[in-house]
Amino acid sequence: MKALQEVVARPRHGPIKPVVYIVDDDGGVRVSLKFLLESVGLTVCAYSNGREFLDVADPKQPGCMLLDVRMPYIGGFELQEALASRGFLLPVIFLTAHGDIPMTVRAMQGGAYDFLEKPFNDQALIDKVQAALQLAERRYASEQARDRTRHLLDQLS
Repeated sequence: MKALQEVVARPRHGPIKPVVYIVDDDGGVRVSLKFLLESVGLTVCAYSNGREFLDVADPKQPGCMLLDVRMPYIGGFELQEALASRGFLLPVIFLTAHGDIPMTVRAMQGGAYDFLEKPFNDQALIDKVQAALQLAERRYASEQARDRTRHLLDQLS
Protein backbone atom coordinates (compact mmCIF):
# COMPACT_ATOMS: atom_id res chain seq x y z
CA MET A 1 0.00 0.00 0.00
CA LYS A 2 2.84 2.41 0.84
CA ALA A 3 4.49 1.96 -2.55
CA LEU A 4 1.21 2.71 -4.32
CA GLN A 5 0.68 5.85 -2.23
CA GLU A 6 4.19 7.06 -3.05
CA VAL A 7 3.56 6.57 -6.77
CA VAL A 8 0.30 8.49 -6.50
CA ALA A 9 1.69 11.26 -4.31
CA ARG A 10 5.21 11.61 -5.70
CA PRO A 11 5.34 11.92 -9.47
CA ARG A 12 8.76 11.39 -11.04
CA HIS A 13 8.78 14.86 -12.60
CA GLY A 14 7.25 18.10 -11.48
CA PRO A 15 5.91 19.25 -8.14
CA ILE A 16 4.75 16.88 -5.44
CA LYS A 17 0.98 16.63 -5.47
CA PRO A 18 -0.62 17.15 -2.05
CA VAL A 19 -2.72 14.35 -0.59
CA VAL A 20 -5.94 14.49 1.39
CA TYR A 21 -5.76 11.88 4.13
CA ILE A 22 -9.04 10.60 5.53
CA VAL A 23 -8.86 8.84 8.91
CA ASP A 24 -12.28 7.60 9.99
CA ASP A 25 -13.41 4.25 11.36
CA ASP A 26 -16.73 4.43 9.47
CA GLY A 27 -16.24 2.73 6.09
CA GLY A 28 -19.22 4.49 4.55
CA VAL A 29 -17.87 7.90 5.53
CA ARG A 30 -14.41 7.05 4.14
CA VAL A 31 -15.83 5.89 0.81
CA SER A 32 -18.18 8.86 0.38
CA LEU A 33 -15.52 11.42 1.34
CA LYS A 34 -12.99 9.79 -0.98
CA PHE A 35 -15.48 9.82 -3.85
CA LEU A 36 -16.46 13.45 -3.19
CA LEU A 37 -12.87 14.72 -3.05
CA GLU A 38 -11.65 12.67 -6.01
CA SER A 39 -14.58 14.07 -8.03
CA VAL A 40 -12.90 17.50 -7.85
CA GLY A 41 -9.49 16.13 -8.85
CA LEU A 42 -7.87 15.69 -5.43
CA THR A 43 -5.57 12.81 -4.51
CA VAL A 44 -7.03 10.93 -1.54
CA CYS A 45 -5.77 8.15 0.75
CA ALA A 46 -8.16 6.73 3.33
CA TYR A 47 -7.43 4.87 6.57
CA SER A 48 -9.70 3.19 9.09
CA ASN A 49 -7.63 4.24 12.12
CA GLY A 50 -4.68 6.31 13.25
CA ARG A 51 -2.30 3.37 13.62
CA GLU A 52 -2.84 2.39 10.01
CA PHE A 53 -2.05 5.94 8.93
CA LEU A 54 1.05 6.30 11.13
CA ASP A 55 2.46 2.98 9.87
CA VAL A 56 2.77 4.30 6.30
CA ALA A 57 2.66 8.09 6.49
CA ASP A 58 5.50 10.34 5.35
CA PRO A 59 5.86 13.55 7.42
CA LYS A 60 7.41 15.29 4.41
CA GLN A 61 4.41 14.67 2.13
CA PRO A 62 2.30 17.82 1.81
CA GLY A 63 -1.41 17.45 2.32
CA CYS A 64 -4.20 17.80 4.81
CA MET A 65 -6.18 15.43 6.99
CA LEU A 66 -9.86 14.85 7.58
CA LEU A 67 -9.91 13.26 11.02
CA ASP A 68 -12.72 11.70 13.01
CA VAL A 69 -12.69 12.49 16.73
CA ARG A 70 -13.90 9.14 18.08
CA MET A 71 -12.13 6.04 16.79
CA PRO A 72 -10.76 2.81 18.25
CA TYR A 73 -7.02 2.37 18.98
CA ILE A 74 -6.01 6.01 18.58
CA GLY A 75 -8.66 8.71 18.87
CA GLY A 76 -8.56 11.86 16.79
CA PHE A 77 -7.03 14.02 19.52
CA GLU A 78 -4.34 11.43 20.24
CA LEU A 79 -3.52 11.21 16.53
CA GLN A 80 -3.32 15.00 16.34
CA GLU A 81 -0.75 14.94 19.17
CA ALA A 82 1.20 12.13 17.48
CA LEU A 83 1.31 14.11 14.23
CA ALA A 84 2.74 17.14 16.00
CA SER A 85 5.36 15.09 17.87
CA ARG A 86 6.48 13.37 14.64
CA GLY A 87 6.91 16.58 12.67
CA PHE A 88 3.87 16.42 10.40
CA LEU A 89 2.80 19.79 9.00
CA LEU A 90 -0.66 18.61 7.94
CA PRO A 91 -3.57 20.98 8.49
CA VAL A 92 -6.19 18.87 10.29
CA ILE A 93 -9.91 19.25 9.77
CA PHE A 94 -11.80 17.38 12.46
CA LEU A 95 -15.09 15.74 11.55
CA THR A 96 -17.50 14.46 14.18
CA ALA A 97 -21.11 13.49 14.63
CA HIS A 98 -20.92 14.23 18.36
CA GLY A 99 -19.18 17.57 18.68
CA ASP A 100 -19.46 20.12 21.44
CA ILE A 101 -17.74 23.35 22.38
CA PRO A 102 -15.07 21.78 24.65
CA MET A 103 -14.14 19.37 21.83
CA THR A 104 -13.88 22.20 19.35
CA VAL A 105 -11.73 24.23 21.73
CA ARG A 106 -9.44 21.25 22.37
CA ALA A 107 -9.02 20.63 18.64
CA MET A 108 -8.26 24.26 17.86
CA GLN A 109 -5.84 24.63 20.78
CA GLY A 110 -4.06 21.55 19.44
CA GLY A 111 -3.56 23.33 16.12
CA ALA A 112 -6.53 22.07 14.09
CA TYR A 113 -7.31 23.93 10.90
CA ASP A 114 -11.07 23.51 11.36
CA PHE A 115 -13.77 21.50 13.13
CA LEU A 116 -16.92 20.35 11.32
CA GLU A 117 -19.96 18.48 12.53
CA LYS A 118 -21.49 15.66 10.47
CA PRO A 119 -23.53 16.01 8.40
CA PHE A 120 -21.78 18.83 6.59
CA ASN A 121 -22.36 20.67 3.34
CA ASP A 122 -20.29 19.01 0.58
CA GLN A 123 -19.24 22.28 -1.06
CA ALA A 124 -18.26 23.81 2.27
CA LEU A 125 -16.07 20.77 2.98
CA ILE A 126 -14.46 20.95 -0.48
CA ASP A 127 -13.73 24.66 0.04
CA LYS A 128 -12.16 24.01 3.45
CA VAL A 129 -10.07 21.14 2.11
CA GLN A 130 -8.80 23.22 -0.81
CA ALA A 131 -7.88 26.09 1.54
CA ALA A 132 -6.12 23.62 3.87
CA LEU A 133 -4.18 22.21 0.90
CA GLN A 134 -3.07 25.71 -0.08
CA LEU A 135 -1.77 26.19 3.46
CA ALA A 136 -0.03 22.80 3.29
CA GLU A 137 1.67 23.74 0.04
CA ARG A 138 2.92 27.00 1.55
CA ARG A 139 4.22 25.12 4.60
CA TYR A 140 5.89 22.55 2.35
CA ALA A 141 7.58 25.23 0.22
CA SER A 142 8.78 27.02 3.34
CA GLU A 143 10.19 23.77 4.77
CA GLN A 144 11.94 23.02 1.48
CA ALA A 145 13.52 26.49 1.51
CA ARG A 146 14.69 25.96 5.10
CA ASP A 147 16.19 22.59 4.15
CA ARG A 148 18.07 24.14 1.22
CA THR A 149 19.37 26.93 3.47
CA ARG A 150 20.50 24.43 6.11
CA HIS A 151 22.26 22.39 3.44
CA LEU A 152 24.07 25.47 2.12
CA LEU A 153 25.04 26.57 5.63
CA ASP A 154 26.40 23.09 6.39
CA GLN A 155 28.68 23.38 3.36
CA LEU A 156 30.30 26.58 4.66
CA SER A 157 33.59 26.16 6.47
